[in-house]
Amino acid sequence: MKWQGSKLYKFARTLSLVPALALMGLLGAGLAWGLVQSFGYFPALGLEEWTLRYYQAIFADPRLRESLAFSFKVAASSALLSLLVGILLSTLVLAFRQSKHHLLHLTIGIPHIVIAFLVRGLFSQVGLFSRLVGSLGGIPQAGNFPLLIQDPHGWGIILAYVLKQAPYVMSVTYILLQRADTAYYDLGRSLGAKPGQIFWRVTLPQARQALFSAFLILLAFDFGAYELPFLLGATLPRMLAVQSQLAFSETDLALRPQAMAYTMLLALCGILLVLASLLLYRLLWGSNRPISSDGAQVNEMTPPLSRPPAGIGRKLIYGLALAWPILSLLVLMVYAFFRRWPWPDLLPHQPSLQAFAELFKGQNLRILGFSLRLSLLAALLATLIALPVAKLLTQGNFRGRKLLEAIFLLPLLVPSTAYYIGLHVLFMQWGIHDSILAVLLAHAIVILPYCIFSLAAFWQPFADYYTTAGYSLGASRWQAFWRIDLPLLAPGLAAVLGLGFIISFGQYFLTLMVGGGRVKTFALVLVPYMASSNRALAAASSLVFVIICGAIYSLCRLHLGVRRKINLRQKGLL
Repeated sequence: MKWQGSKLYKFARTLSLVPALALMGLLGAGLAWGLVQSFGYFPALGLEEWTLRYYQAIFADPRLRESLAFSFKVAASSALLSLLVGILLSTLVLAFRQSKHHLLHLTIGIPHIVIAFLVRGLFSQVGLFSRLVGSLGGIPQAGNFPLLIQDPHGWGIILAYVLKQAPYVMSVTYILLQRADTAYYDLGRSLGAKPGQIFWRVTLPQARQALFSAFLILLAFDFGAYELPFLLGATLPRMLAVQSQLAFSETDLALRPQAMAYTMLLALCGILLVLASLLLYRLLWGSNRPISSDGAQVNEMTPPLSRPPAGIGRKLIYGLALAWPILSLLVLMVYAFFRRWPWPDLLPHQPSLQAFAELFKGQNLRILGFSLRLSLLAALLATLIALPVAKLLTQGNFRGRKLLEAIFLLPLLVPSTAYYIGLHVLFMQWGIHDSILAVLLAHAIVILPYCIFSLAAFWQPFADYYTTAGYSLGASRWQAFWRIDLPLLAPGLAAVLGLGFIISFGQYFLTLMVGGGRVKTFALVLVPYMASSNRALAAASSLVFVIICGAIYSLCRLHLGVRRKINLRQKGLL
C-alpha cells in the first residue's frame, strides 16, 4: 500500500505510458508533417515558400463539394443503419436465446476487403440474388437487375458497411440487454404500454451512451475509410478518402502538397463531424460523456433492462439475418471450387481445385506465412503496450484521465486515410518507409485503441480489489501482477490478442501506403485478384481469410465462454 502512494510508483506508472504515448505521437507527427506540406513547405522538392494556393486549387475544383456531400451521405447512412439494424438484431438474439446467433458474430472478424467480395457475390448484377430473380423469370438478363455495386448513389458501399458493422452494434447492445428483467416490462404493460413502446421509451434510453459511442466510432471510420469505397464505389462521385489517395498517388511530385491539402481537409472534416455529433448529443441528452474506457457509463443503480417478446415477424427477420453468413460462405465456396457458374444458373458446373493450386504456387504461401507472423507480432506488441494504460484507466478518476482517453481514441476518430498517408510521409522523412518496421509500427498504432479499451473493460470488474488484498497479505507489486492480475486477465488477453491479429491481418491500404508495395502481405495479394476478372482466385484467397480470421475469432469466444462458466461455477451461479 505504501508502494502505491510513493513518488517512485507514480514515476513508474508514468514511465509505463511512454510506449503507448510514443505510438500516438507518431500518428500526431505524421498529421503535423502532412499539414506543413499542405502549405507548400516541402524542402525535398525545393519548395520552401508557405502558401495557401494548394488549398485554393482544391476548393476551386467543382467535384470537391460533390465528394464531400457524397462522403457525408454514405458515412451517416452507413452508421445510422448499422445502429438500427444492430439494435434490432440484439433484441432478436435476446428474445430467442439460441446458440445459432454466434453465426452473426462471424462478420466482425472478417476484413473489409473480404466483405467487399461477399457483397459482390450476393448483390451484383451476376450475384446470387440476381440469379434467383432470373431463374424465376423476373428479369430476362443480368443487366436488368438493380445496379447496387459501383453505383453513383453508393448503395453497395452502404450495404457492405451495414453487413459488417451491424453485428458489432448487436454485440454492444446485447451486453446491456442481457441484464434483462421483466420488472419494467410488467410495469409498462400494467400502464397500457405496448411492447414496442416499452422497448423504445424505457429500454433503449438506458443504453443510450453505449449506442452513441458505437455510432460515433462507426461514423468516423466510414467517413475516412478507403477499402470499401475503392472496391465498391463508382468512378464518380468519389468519397473524399478515395479522392485523397488518388491525388497522393500522382506521379508528378510537384502536386504532392495539393495531395496533402486533400488529406488535411479529410482529417478536418472527419474531426468536425465527430465534434458536431458530440455537440448534438450534449444538446439532446446533457453533458454525460458518451465514450469512456469501458465503452459506456453504466450506473450501478440503473435497473435491469426489459426483454422484448418474440413474434412471427421477428422470427422471419432473425432467419434472414442468419442466412447472411451462410449464403456468403456458400457463394465463396461456389466461386472457389467450381470453374463455371453462368447466369442465371443456380447450380455451378465443373468442380475444380485449380484456384487453390494457382493461389499457393510461387511466393503466395510464403507471403501468407509472413502475414501470419507479422499480424501476431503486431498484436503482441500492441497488447503489451496497452497493458499499463488499461490498468491506469481502471483506477477511477484522476487528473488528466479525459485527455488520456482522448489521445488513445484518436486512431478511431481521425479519418484513417488521413493518418495512413501522414504516417507514410513521416516514415519517408525518417528513412524507414517501405520496411517491415514501418508496417509493424503502423499496425500497432491501429490496433492499440482496441487493445486499451478492451483490456480496460475486462479489468474493470475486479480492478484493484484482489490486488489490494494481495498487498495486504505481503505480496510485492510484481507478485500481485503475476499471481493475481495476470491470471484474472488471461481470458481478456487472449481475446485482445485475437482481435489485434484479425485487425492487422486484414490491413490493405495501410500496408500498401506504409510498405510501399515492397512489404507483401496476404491482403495485398487478395485485392488485385478482386480487381481482375478471375473470381475463382479472389474467392479462394477470400476463403483463406475467412477460415483464418473466423477460427481466431471463434477460439477467442470459446475461451471467454469457458472461463465465464468456470467463474460462474466458482461463485455458485451455475
